[in-house]
Amino acid sequence: MEEIVKSLGARFSVLVQAAGAGWKLQLPGRGEFLCDVAVGPRALEWYATLQDRTERREVWSDWMDYRGYDKTPEEELLAAKARDLAWFLEAWVSAADVRVTDTRRFLGLLRSTKPEWSHDGAWQPIQLHAPVR
Repeated sequence: MEEIVKSLGARFSVLVQAAGAGWKLQLPGRGEFLCDVAVGPRALEWYATLQDRTERREVWSDWMDYRGYDKTPEEELLAAKARDLAWFLEAWVSAADVRVTDTRRFLGLLRSTKPEWSHDGAWQPIQLHAPVR
């Protein structure tokens, strides 16, 4: 996984730093937001976190998890993880802009955030894998 992470960092001009046993990828800012991606060396998951660039506060996070859903061999799961990481990085760096909107549910008591990126002039929900897998 180390070779894959470093290769992706170079391919997308993303800063890669050691973080514990894994890595943190610092993606270039888009609009008012920064994005960090945390990747473990053999873990079958990874995390993306958006921060408000000005306030340096987390506004959204999500993760991809690949283990336990079927009997797919670990090597295939690691390959899927690498594909999804590459897709997400490509989508992030090619986005013209990123925005986060607040949505309110249930009498305005529960709040959630909805991150979107702009591609080809259209706003689309941020997701961690290609729309069709």
